[in-house]
Amino acid sequence: MPNMSFANNAASLLASGINASATSLTVTAGSGVLFPVLSGSKYFYCTLANTSGALEIIKVTARSSDTFTMIRGQDGTTAQSWNANDKVELRLVAANLNDLVKADEQNTFTQPQTFNGLSTHVVGSVGGPWTTAGRPTSPTAGQTGYNSTLNRVETWNATSNAWVSSGGATGGGSDDVFYENSKTVTTSYTISTNKCAMSTGPITIASGKTVTIPSGSRWVIL
Repeated sequence: MPNMSFANNAASLLASGINASATSLTVTAGSGVLFPVLSGSKYFYCTLANTSGALEIIKVTARSSDTFTMIRGQDGTTAQSWNANDKVELRLVAANLNDLVKADEQNTFTQPQTFNGLSTHVVGSVGGPWTTAGRPTSPTAGQTGYNSTLNRVETWNATSNAWVSSGGATGGGSDDVFYENSKTVTTSYTISTNKCAMSTGPITIASGKTVTIPSGSRWVIL
């Protein structure tokens, strides 16, 4: 998720000219306060413009009073020279919208997010539901969903490349009575370090598959 910053009606003029290789600019004295305050990885986009119709979009990564630190030639524009009193304005540009979360695309969040209200997931996404045959084909570590075939929640363990499920069937009410395990190991698995495992047998390990038991760990088959 981007760290874009915004402000309403942020506009000023260049206090002095800059060439195409400049990495900072200064706006009219006292007008820098109109633009967002930046810290860490926050940034905002600005548009440089003149009366001849020339445009350049810049990415401002730091602001110290009236002085901006910038990355030139953004969003399909080219760095060029600018004169004193050319415009410096915080406008909505395509880069702003492209950096935002899109409801119809896959998005990557790099910071913790809080979602309020009911969230609906499509088959194959985080949360499921899916069947054993319809599990996500390229699961990510920790991906969790409800498996309607097994009637339980399962999580992808990227270390052992296997789905790890929650408990098994319950009794007639809400009491947890039965815990079921499969009888055939179809995916190689390594028991976690300093952990022990237990299964009810008989257990068959499929051809070409292995169960690795680290030193100090045990696998008990009842």
